[in-house]
Amino acid sequence: MLGNNLKGNDNFLSIKLLPSQLFIYFMFIPFLLIYHINTIYEFSESLNSVFYFLPLLGVFMLLLYNFFTTDTKLQLNLSFIQLAIAYLTIVGVGMYFSDVEIYYPTFIRDIVIAVFPILFFAFALQFTERQFNWLFVVAILSYFIWIEFKFSPVFLSTILITSYSSVEYHFGCVAGLFVVYYLYKKNWLWFAISIGFIFFVNKRANLLGLFAAIPVYYLLVKPFKIYDKKMWLFVFLFAYFMFFWMIGTNMEYFGKLFLQLVGNEDIDLDYFLTGRMILINHLQPEILNRGLITYLFGNGPGQADVFLWKTLKDGTIYLWETRPYLVHNDFLKLQFDIGLIGAVLYFFVFYYLYAVSRLGVLVFLYAIPLFLIDNTVIYLYNILVGGIAARVFHKQTADEFDIFGPPLRFFRRG
Repeated sequence: MLGNNLKGNDNFLSIKLLPSQLFIYFMFIPFLLIYHINTIYEFSESLNSVFYFLPLLGVFMLLLYNFFTTDTKLQLNLSFIQLAIAYLTIVGVGMYFSDVEIYYPTFIRDIVIAVFPILFFAFALQFTERQFNWLFVVAILSYFIWIEFKFSPVFLSTILITSYSSVEYHFGCVAGLFVVYYLYKKNWLWFAISIGFIFFVNKRANLLGLFAAIPVYYLLVKPFKIYDKKMWLFVFLFAYFMFFWMIGTNMEYFGKLFLQLVGNEDIDLDYFLTGRMILINHLQPEILNRGLITYLFGNGPGQADVFLWKTLKDGTIYLWETRPYLVHNDFLKLQFDIGLIGAVLYFFVFYYLYAVSRLGVLVFLYAIPLFLIDNTVIYLYNILVGGIAARVFHKQTADEFDIFGPPLRFFRRG
């Protein structure tokens, strides 16, 4: 089959496979399987970090595709490139004014995760439902590989057990993303399977995203056709983002206010946050204590994790940790790392990655509430799957890739 798709043509390789097929079937899915097998058998320590560079490898693949094909040219939206430059500029300003010692492993990690998906999705790729279905199947298989197919008899406690306490791919949040996708597609069989997947991974964070996204989309966005009015859509999603940002950066205040409203103010807020309050209580005051410049531009990507590690590593329940912690509140993390301006810029990142279609708007509405209690901005798997889902067209046309301006032809020959 491949032999019919690859043939020489005027000293160039004529590639008949679509670029989305090349990425999904020959790069993304194989790596998911290899990574999780490696998690069990540990045959390559360097493989873990390769995943962060997968979008960059995808960019190289797209450039080669664009160079070697003569009939179809890819489209590039330069607004994405400008967004990446703006992000790096804010990081540079923050570092210029910062007087803290930068821990470069997490610094580089967060920059890579922010910039590389932007560069990859700058190309106007279109994915198919079949590709996404295969991605879903492999996601389930990868999870079962990770937990070594071990079952627990305690339902909804730890349905599937494993010797690994964490994994790079946050299956819980991705499971909710599949629910959103198949609900929108009205594909009820796959929707039912995705609901079952949620029960298996037993992740409560995805419920937070679902409870917010589904009512907002089907009661507000869809009835009023907000997705057809680009400026109104932008304003609406920005207000949605900032609403959760306000809650996330003041979690303790709004949490106690909620408990008072429901008449249960005596309940320990940490009961709902499962141990996260110790992180919030240390990080939130530090954000306010470091001055206006730092509040606006932050301390550098990845440095919230390092601050918590340095602060909590002695004499706490986190004594066993030997590496920077994960904040479990992306709004606080963004505020500490890249400041208020950077956090607002991150809205543009997710807006550009997701709000390219009607389905993508629903994906955006699902992804943002997860920021409150999880680490979704550093889990590249979520970002890639969300971006792919937003680009599986359903009664949509290619001009919906045009968020603010027309895409430009890239490397056009002849």
